[in-house]
Amino acid sequence: MKYEIIHDTIARQVFEKSSTEARTRRKVEKYIRERYEAFSHRNAQLTQDDVDYINPYLSQVSISQEETAFIRQGKKALLAARRRRQLLALSIGIILAISAGVAIWYAFQAQAAQKKTEATLTELKGATANIVQSILVDAKRDIYKLRYEGAAQKYVNAIQLEGLPDEVAKGMMELAFYFNEAHQLDTARSLVDSISVLLNQPLQSPTSQAEIRDQLQGFNPAFYDTLYQRYYPVMIEVNEDFALGKFETTMWQYSLYCLATGQDRMNRIGYKLGWGLNGDYPVVAVSWFQVARYANWLSKQMGLDTVYVFQAENRVGPILEEANGYRLPNRSLWRAAARAGQSTQFSGSEDINEVAWWSSNASARTHVVGELKPNALGFFDMSGNVREWNQDLYMSGGSFRTALGGSWFNVTASECGVMGQSYFKPTDDMHRDLGFRLARPLISTN
Repeated sequence: MKYEIIHDTIARQVFEKSSTEARTRRKVEKYIRERYEAFSHRNAQLTQDDVDYINPYLSQVSISQEETAFIRQGKKALLAARRRRQLLALSIGIILAISAGVAIWYAFQAQAAQKKTEATLTELKGATANIVQSILVDAKRDIYKLRYEGAAQKYVNAIQLEGLPDEVAKGMMELAFYFNEAHQLDTARSLVDSISVLLNQPLQSPTSQAEIRDQLQGFNPAFYDTLYQRYYPVMIEVNEDFALGKFETTMWQYSLYCLATGQDRMNRIGYKLGWGLNGDYPVVAVSWFQVARYANWLSKQMGLDTVYVFQAENRVGPILEEANGYRLPNRSLWRAAARAGQSTQFSGSEDINEVAWWSSNASARTHVVGELKPNALGFFDMSGNVREWNQDLYMSGGSFRTALGGSWFNVTASECGVMGQSYFKPTDDMHRDLGFRLARPLISTN
């Protein structure tokens, strides 16, 4: 009886132990299965806690080959991560040790480093100045080629680089002057405000053309005068009654008129030329009527009376000779200016090459006005460069208008003399060697 009790007790203990191990094994198997499914669906990796829980039962549980491989790979990944942490800790220790030494070294090098930094900043400022200078050269080239919008964008780029503010401001002055004189006041005002900022001057926000003129002149009086003489004719007294343009009217001057009156003539002129648009070259390929309209615009711009009364696009009524505005010179006035009190064959010399661009020296193109020798009164290019429209009819009762002087196109020297003349229809605007200069009475011009 005693044996049976002992036997039953041991059997019960064995059974209970067996049942507990089985339950634990099944619990671990389920855990492994769940972890494997999480890996399969969400790429959830085993953690160190997972491995510590599973590891004691690996030899007892019944799991698939995939689950076995999953556990093996998880252990490898954890081992690799642990080694990386150990290596990182070792590296940090080394870095800290090195840093301590480096900090000491840098303490001695701080002053030298500061000087080097200052030198680098100086070099960067120099490099920036060089870039800005290059932009300014390109912007000036655009203005010379009458590409004012392109120049404006380049000046914006220069402002953003914050280099050479005085030079940038001076370049922008020309744009502001140009747009203001063409009555593009919003553009001119914006440019003036930008110039004020560049020069560290207070914003005045001018509202009228006169106010913008005053502010531009205040920025740089000498350069303002230069711009005025660039975009408006410089006049020389011929006699007690009249003055005449020192130079032939330039592309710069005519382009200002075109912008102010909304004309696209400059592009058409450029299309006719083979050498492009250059600001200080004489304007050509303009008709007599177009010149008369320019003279009227210039008179209004200067507060003078207009001379030409247009009855249609290409028809004028009686010319108002008594008006005080600009007009084309007549023969006698033009020739008096060309002779300048001398008896030379050409205006200012007996040597045509000293005073005139003609076929033998012009390379089949116009040239910058005023490059050659002036005559005794100071007039340039009256024997060459371009022929010049005249006020007078070629023949009384006819419709053709006279042109005086020689041009780059003339092949005979005598055609370039003071007495040389030719004639054209007043509507002709195709001639690449035909330009003009204007006259103005001396009365009421102060």
